[in-house]
Amino acid sequence: MPPKKTKPQARATNPERAAFHAAICASPEDDTARLVFADWLDEHGERDRAEFIRLGCQHARLEGDDPQWWPLKNRLDALEQKHLEAWEQELPPWARKGVSFRRGFVDGIVTSATLWIKRSEKLLATAPITSARLRNVRRLLPELLSVPTLARLRWLSLGWNNLEGAMQTVAACPALANLRALELNLAHLGDDDAKALAGSRHLAALVSLNLYNNRIGEAGATALAKTRHLLQLKKLEFSENLIGDKGLQALAGSPVLANVWQLDLYNNRIGDAGAIALASSPHASSLRRLALSGNTLGDAGAAALANSPRLAGLKRLYLHYNAIGEAGALALAASPILNAIQDLTVDGERIGPKAAKALQKRFGKKVVRL
Repeated sequence: MPPKKTKPQARATNPERAAFHAAICASPEDDTARLVFADWLDEHGERDRAEFIRLGCQHARLEGDDPQWWPLKNRLDALEQKHLEAWEQELPPWARKGVSFRRGFVDGIVTSATLWIKRSEKLLATAPITSARLRNVRRLLPELLSVPTLARLRWLSLGWNNLEGAMQTVAACPALANLRALELNLAHLGDDDAKALAGSRHLAALVSLNLYNNRIGEAGATALAKTRHLLQLKKLEFSENLIGDKGLQALAGSPVLANVWQLDLYNNRIGDAGAIALASSPHASSLRRLALSGNTLGDAGAAALANSPRLAGLKRLYLHYNAIGEAGALALAASPILNAIQDLTVDGERIGPKAAKALQKRFGKKVVRL
């Protein structure tokens, strides 16, 4: 019988691997130890994992609209699918549900507030976790926010928890000062919660804020517009709220939007006045993705967007399920501004054949008529 082949991982000495893991966990934001480990993995026959680490580090440095983002993501997904079962063994069994990889290692987990409180310190000593989606939070919120390991996180989701009235407690937590992304979607938040977030100096480093599907109206949007803290934002997910024209007018006049490249405002009771304010905003020049679907925009709003020099960098513009008709669609087709568009959606039934033909001629397959 021929000798049994040794798996590549088995050829690696445990002390060496453990030393690399310890160095990576000690400095989870530093790529240096990861890339040195990738070289070591190549030398020990684990070429897929080495590639996964190198491409992961490269991918993490890209913005979502970079042309290399999707090709790298597809290759990373293929490697992850092939090796998921083996690579997630680096985590204890309780932490293996809903894992996500980043920069070559499990970076995110989905777990309960109870388990995070009890076990996160030991977990973070053995895995470079910087992201967590926490469930069943409300009852344990004060205890959770006192756990020092929260300071390790760069991405935190407290979404899908009923946190109505609890944002003052969240906003006062100094352990959240290292966060770069905060998800509070479907959290039953209202205007007072938005005001608490706006007043939090601990959230000043956020580059991504997800407030999808809450109950935030004009007052909450205005409070966020007036904040002195959320000035680093690049992604603001504000869909499925109640901000209306006045809420968007407030945001349009705010430096909070100055660095935002993704602004999602689906289903927010926004009409032409809000779209016109955004189109004339001196802070809108960074926008690359703008989602205004499911509102009440008409032809005037569409024309304002189509002719705004501030929006020359837009690559994705979503306008379906509004009240835009032929005139608005023709304005989009004739726009001297929207030359970078890669994806545009409009209502096919509303715009008529003439405008549909004009859009098709201008944007080709980049336009989708829903």
